Amino acid sequence: MKKRTCFAVLAAVLLSISGCQGPSVPVTAQVSQSESQTLLSLAPAVSELPEASAREESQPPPSAEQVLAMMEGTSSKRAITKEFLDWCAQKEGEAFLPKLLDAIKSEGYSDGLFYRLTGRTLVVLYDEYTGALSAAGNIRIKEAARPDQTVLSFTGDINLADGWYQMNYYDRQPNGIYGCLSGDLLSEMNGADIMLVNNEFSFSTRGAPLSGKLYTFRAHPKKVEILTQMGVDLVGLANNHIYDYGRDAFFDTLDTIDGAGIDRIGAGRNLQEACTPQYYIVNGRKIAYVAATRAEKNIMTPAAGSNREGVLRTYDPDLFLQVIAEAKENSDFVVAYVHWGTENSTKLEAVQRTQGKQYIDAGADLVVGAHPHILQGMEFYRGKPIFYSLGNFWFNDVPTDTALLKVLLDEDGTVTPVLVPCYQGGGRTDIVTDPAQRNRIFSHLQSISIGVDMDETGVIRPAG
Repeated sequence: MKKRTCFAVLAAVLLSISGCQGPSVPVTAQVSQSESQTLLSLAPAVSELPEASAREESQPPPSAEQVLAMMEGTSSKRAITKEFLDWCAQKEGEAFLPKLLDAIKSEGYSDGLFYRLTGRTLVVLYDEYTGALSAAGNIRIKEAARPDQTVLSFTGDINLADGWYQMNYYDRQPNGIYGCLSGDLLSEMNGADIMLVNNEFSFSTRGAPLSGKLYTFRAHPKKVEILTQMGVDLVGLANNHIYDYGRDAFFDTLDTIDGAGIDRIGAGRNLQEACTPQYYIVNGRKIAYVAATRAEKNIMTPAAGSNREGVLRTYDPDLFLQVIAEAKENSDFVVAYVHWGTENSTKLEAVQRTQGKQYIDAGADLVVGAHPHILQGMEFYRGKPIFYSLGNFWFNDVPTDTALLKVLLDEDGTVTPVLVPCYQGGGRTDIVTDPAQRNRIFSHLQSISIGVDMDETGVIRPAG
């Protein structure tokens, strides 16, 4: 047999055995049975051929130790241990560690990798891992309206006091609150993922007005249903009217709010309670809310103490700064809600600007103020927004511009404040829809703000 014929036949046999399709090779030479057996003996067995002609030897998945070795020298908000990584892999599946290792190799380590790979921040994962989510009474998990965006909404002062101006109007409405706030405004409030208002009164039928106080506000406890109808999730109690009817009415207020399933910040039965943040987990991020007051020039509302009920004060900001810092350590985004400023004045007190920046330096990502009864200006500090006053939202019958503040937290961490202009008057509060009036409110706000731009939709950004 000639070599060329032998090689051609051998090639044909190999292609046949391996199942591959090769070019048609005409074989005209006659091969004896003994020669055929010889050729077959030269071909490898089918079991020895690689699958699909190119099977790679499988590699074992990376271990937690390999990931930790790649992270050496990096910093993190939580202690990343082998046990934690193994727990993550058990929760997220076997692809988690390979993906984490690949991401660290390609771009370096950051805590944000956990959110990208799991849809939950490192803080949230660690709370799950340690059992803090089930143990803590001040953490709520909420389902967001959208998976790619969280909406935090805020108003200024709300007053439901019996016999007060807008409540007299409310009592005449056959549809209650639905006749007092416009439908589109109620829709915005109920559509927020977290809705916060300033609760500027007591819920009680007990107590007496504080002696020497000009205005005192108390609502029947059944009126708490109005807050529920507004879509309120959380109330700020650090203000100058929460203790208007004394100790018993104050305790009734706490019980009424708790009984309605509404969360509260800034006041409590003791200092620890007044300082306790309220946390929400929405779209895999943990958001903290804290509140304090420095509103009273003639201080009558008691400060909470170790064994004394009252509000958290921030005349001296040191304690509130500590509360903010601790909230930041335990969350991803911190809201500081503050009662401050001069009533009926757009001129900011120097201490508002000073303390607002101190709050951000301590860890706040957003500062929202109330108390002056009118809108005050805004500014950004270190890229984070400060809203000095949202004014009266539904407080009395005085005609005034007001607003619903929406802060949008996007999936990529972008924070976009949007102001929804509103008008309070005659017992009602409505969203302003007339373009000329919207422009008037936006232009006024921009004129009293510091380094802020607003577009026609109410989106607020640093100037320039």
